[in-house]
Formats: sequence, C-alpha cells, structure tokens
Amino acid sequence: MLFGIFGRKKEKRDNAPLFDGALIGKFARDHKELAGHIEKVYRHFERGEEAKVVKTLKRMQKKALNHFMEEDLKLYWYLRKHYSEDPSALMTIRNFEEEIKPIQKEVILFFDRYTEQGAKLDGRFKQGFDEIVKRLVKRIEAEEAQLYPLYKEE
Repeated sequence: MLFGIFGRKKEKRDNAPLFDGALIGKFARDHKELAGHIEKVYRHFERGEEAKVVKTLKRMQKKALNHFMEEDLKLYWYLRKHYSEDPSALMTIRNFEEEIKPIQKEVILFFDRYTEQGAKLDGRFKQGFDEIVKRLVKRIEAEEAQLYPLYKEE
C-alpha cells in the first residue's frame, strides 16, 4: 500500500465549532455597527455626498458579508449539532438558515450594483436601500428574539 492511505477507512470527524460564550455579544455589536452604517448612508445620501455613500456602503458590505459567513460557520453549524435530537428546535434553525439565503443574495447584489464605479445613486437606489434595510431589520429582530437564545453551551 502506498503509505497506507489506500484501503484505510476515513474516520468520521466532528468538526463542528465549539461553543463561544462571546459569539452572541459579537453578533449584537455587528448589528449595532450595521445600524450605524445604515444611518450614515441615509445622512450622506440626503446631503448628496455620493462618494461618502459609496464608501459607507463598502464598509457595510464588508461587515455584512463577514457577519453572514460567521453565522454560517459558527452559529448554524453549532446549533444544528447541539439540537440534532430536537426536531422542533432543528426545524426553527433550518427555517432561519433557509430564510436568510435570499436576503443574503439580495444584499450582495445590491452592494455589488451600487459600489461599482459610476453607479447612479438616485431614487431607485434609495428605494432599494429602504427595502434592504427593512428586510435586515426584520431579520435581526427575529434572530435576536428567537435564534440567539437557542445558542447555549452543551
């Protein structure tokens, strides 16, 4: 056998993340930071400061994408494992996971469109941003009320 790698059964590994007592607090701070970016976008937009709008959108984009990824890698994975024997909680977790996917896609497309060089920041931008904000606020409120309380140490 070539170095013993052929014919050896792969061991099943459980690589689920460990509980992190600071994770939910970090997510709450992320939410506050996103809210601050939202306020800045509105303020700069009202003043006609397009360069500042785009700069703030880029910061918001980075924060949102990092937050989405961290939720996927640390929160959902942990919760699925922790509640693997609880069908009701698992359904709640999976519903949250599925509901965020179209929101993530919408947010990514919006940021990609309006952080491009020469993007037109007009009434359509404002309408789209209003819709993104509405969906994110609703989602954040639901996460903080229903999902984050499920995050407990084993």
